Amino acid sequence: MNQKLEADLRYKRIIYKPNNPDPNRQAIVFTGGIHGNEPAGYTALESVLSNLEQSGISLQGDVYAFGGNLKAMEANKRFLTIDLNRLWTKKLVHQFKTGEISSSVWGEEIEEFAELLSEIEHILQFYHNKVIFIDLHTTSSKSVPFIPINDTLSNRSLALNFPVPTVLGIEEFIDGPLLSYINEVGHVALGIEAGQHEDPRSADIHASFIRLCLHFTRTAIVPASRVQQDLAALKAACPTLNGIYEIWYRYAIQPNEKFRMTPGYSSFSEVHAGQELAVSEGKRIFADRATRVFMPLYQEQGEDGYYLIRKVSKRWLLLSAWLRKSRIEVLFAALPGVHRTAPDTLVINRYIARFMSKEISHLFGYRIQSSTQSHLLITKRDLD
Repeated sequence: MNQKLEADLRYKRIIYKPNNPDPNRQAIVFTGGIHGNEPAGYTALESVLSNLEQSGISLQGDVYAFGGNLKAMEANKRFLTIDLNRLWTKKLVHQFKTGEISSSVWGEEIEEFAELLSEIEHILQFYHNKVIFIDLHTTSSKSVPFIPINDTLSNRSLALNFPVPTVLGIEEFIDGPLLSYINEVGHVALGIEAGQHEDPRSADIHASFIRLCLHFTRTAIVPASRVQQDLAALKAACPTLNGIYEIWYRYAIQPNEKFRMTPGYSSFSEVHAGQELAVSEGKRIFADRATRVFMPLYQEQGEDGYYLIRKVSKRWLLLSAWLRKSRIEVLFAALPGVHRTAPDTLVINRYIARFMSKEISHLFGYRIQSSTQSHLLITKRDLD
């Protein structure tokens, strides 16, 4: 984005950068506003990082903060041409670098993507240790704060420091979010959904989360009183919800589909079997079992109508951590119907390996890359 254009916008690409970066220090990277109708994260980053010394926060590592889709934020739209948070796959990054993708395909977002990719790649090449990425979001529906992650052990370890629900598995239902790309190239990445877009409390939740990230990653020394206040703020926002949940279903809106979410839902709303969830093309959609609704869509733009989630038991989490650390997945790859096609990739014949193939894959640290009636293609999440 040229300097004149950026000067005409309220928002800027670089919110914060270290004056003297050190490749041996811990680095943390925040992004806010990658969806243009979600400015609360951007606002919180400006507020917290412009006031570090006055608030008694002493940096011990390197902190970066970037604005996401600047022109979409200016227009208060999720995106202008294409969703900037659906472009981060290794394939699309390669095609962009080789010139196979032009502004005629990505429109306004190509410039935003180019600048963010340049900044991110420079950071990843500069630091010797793993870089931690935090992406700040809000939702169109009412919601308590929650942390969506790809289920790597490193992501899980950091996420469990925060007294808000953690949600696993979104990377199996959508392609190209920034945090999935960061995980695929070997770094730690958390998202945070702080609340509804228009709720002024969302920026406050983001601010508390930013300071706690600095504290828990040891990137900064945050006063103990401030840490306790921020933990209390997150707990107060989630008085009855905690633990880890996983997504088991996504309603994908098709192009030109007339979809309307039934009013009144918020993330984590409990529903019973037979309860109406939405209306599509005039046909009512009902829940087929008792479950929880997650991220129901109450805005015009977006391809995700709603998700359904369930709680994950502590025993399942402990077992999965043990299996991944033990490297016992060599036995998994030797099971009937399982075939290794690359060091981190397996294909499962669902007609032969019929029993809980998806759930067992998760236990051993694999994600579903693609799925057909006959086969699952799965890839290893924890590459470290």
